Amino acid sequence: MQKNKHNIISAFSKIPCKFLPFCTCCRDQSNKIYLAKRYSKIKPLTIYDKELEFIPEFGKFEDNIRKFKFYGLKGDHKKPKTIAILKGNIHLYRNSVSNDEQSVSRSKEFYFSGKESQFWPRLKLNAKCNIIVRVYILRAHNLHPKDINGLSDPYIKILFGECYNISDQKNRIPKSLNPLFGRCYEKEVSLPECSILKIKVMDYDRFKKDELIGETIIDIEARYFSKHRAHCGLPKQYNKDGYNRWRDCESPSQILHKLCLFHTLKPPIYTENSVIIGTKIFNNGGKNIKADRQSLALNVLNHWQDMPVIGYHLVPEHVETRTLFNPKIPNIHQGTLEMWVDMFSKNDNLPEIVDVKPPIVENYELRVIIWSVTDVKLIDDDYFTGEKHSDIYIKGWLPSTEKQSTDIHYRSLNGEGLFNWRFKFLFLYNKIENIIVQKIKNIFSIDGEEQKFLPRLHLQIWDNDHLSPDSYIGFLTLDLWNMPRGTKSSWRCTTSEKVPRINLFKVKKTRGWWPFISTENNINSIVGKVDAEIQIMTKLEADKSPVGFGRDKPQPLSVPKRPSIKYLKSIMEPFKFMISNVFVANKTKCIYIVIIFSILLFFMLFIYSIPGYLVKKLMNT
Repeated sequence: MQKNKHNIISAFSKIPCKFLPFCTCCRDQSNKIYLAKRYSKIKPLTIYDKELEFIPEFGKFEDNIRKFKFYGLKGDHKKPKTIAILKGNIHLYRNSVSNDEQSVSRSKEFYFSGKESQFWPRLKLNAKCNIIVRVYILRAHNLHPKDINGLSDPYIKILFGECYNISDQKNRIPKSLNPLFGRCYEKEVSLPECSILKIKVMDYDRFKKDELIGETIIDIEARYFSKHRAHCGLPKQYNKDGYNRWRDCESPSQILHKLCLFHTLKPPIYTENSVIIGTKIFNNGGKNIKADRQSLALNVLNHWQDMPVIGYHLVPEHVETRTLFNPKIPNIHQGTLEMWVDMFSKNDNLPEIVDVKPPIVENYELRVIIWSVTDVKLIDDDYFTGEKHSDIYIKGWLPSTEKQSTDIHYRSLNGEGLFNWRFKFLFLYNKIENIIVQKIKNIFSIDGEEQKFLPRLHLQIWDNDHLSPDSYIGFLTLDLWNMPRGTKSSWRCTTSEKVPRINLFKVKKTRGWWPFISTENNINSIVGKVDAEIQIMTKLEADKSPVGFGRDKPQPLSVPKRPSIKYLKSIMEPFKFMISNVFVANKTKCIYIVIIFSILLFFMLFIYSIPGYLVKKLMNT
């Protein structure tokens, strides 16, 4: 089946932004605010920070099937231990109604369809059946490390009772304690034989047996037969397609109709913007707009707890956070797992599997042109005159990239510097989580390691020194997703927080003045201002319009017109100065001088050696 392009947005887009960042570097407050604004119009999933069974509204799903423990003594132990568990339930029904309850019975006649009305709701038939179970594993947090390097190579292993098991060792996540799985596992099982679902997070080891990090256990039989409809959560809005498309076998109106039959209620009556069941009116969220039948039915289901006498909560579309435990180390958390479980009857028309693949990482290129600087703090003192000056250059980098530097603007007397220098940074970017991804490989690991950073541009301004380490002047850090807009002139450039903000990933290109900051005694001061042009594009766009580094081709930048520093070069680099300014400029004359000097030297040596040669000849004779 061909998928709609809008369906590509995965379940990760529906998780509220506070749950999107799973690595420590992405828990930045500004990033949270950005993600909150970005996903504010997306209908989110309900996120539970604990197991679904521990949510008070659902009562551990023991409304239909309860667990009764049998205790016994084993060996010499005095304390009884659980030796078996019986699943069942007990309900008591009254044959007659007292006089005090006649008024309640009359009110029920408005809701119930006829003589079959009863004080207790009916129980679902929990006969043997075959179901399709889909286990969606999103990611894990804070796993207990198992390797000597303080990390783990986790993968998922699933057991359905004692009947089936699935091992996903080939999709292990190397060197991570917060792995992003994004996997769906589907299996046809039989109830009650495979009523217990056990999900294990294993640590892969190349030269020894894989170790268990932690596991969690779910009673899928209790969920499947519960009145709370835990087998497939209800979304907040009905859509036929897109990222929020309906994913149950039955439509909302069919579910509502069966729910009314189950409780022997009169069928629902639909109006333009409401649903009437008995005397209860469910309005469409208080909106006086016409809604379709399915949206109205879904609104009733999401507010079924408001139904008089028989109302209760239905499980919404959700992600539950399950705590992992290791039987060898009981009562100690081994991490958490974000996931959910869907179950469908084998005879139903199965819906599409929800796309929970991890977000796609794309190649991006950031181009930064440093045009000029001004108002730079002067660091050096002239040895003879004591005049202040600086030899300015700028460093720049993104997380996961190497540092780059401009050339040096020597002897700036007024804090100004001209560069016309281009930086180029290639990086991997995750749009959904707003992070830069770096993949590191080393000789001790075949799989390598993945690190994540916020997309921040770092610029630093330095003073060059020949006889001592270079002097640091100030810094500039720009959050590419929420950076201050550059001012049009340097005199307007300040550190004010009221400056308008832009998202470079949207505007793509910007130019302006930004301040360099120096922090001393917790006080920020401006130590320079830079005129820069910043542009971001995908790798595909960059290949269509290539540029060179620095001032190189293609699209070269002009050489800035700086004050002459030839006299400085004669002092700092004397040999290079003599070659470039004496020999190259007077090449022909220098060759003639070398030839004449060589001839004269030859004759001088000849005249010097003749007397000795003559004496030697005379003595020999």
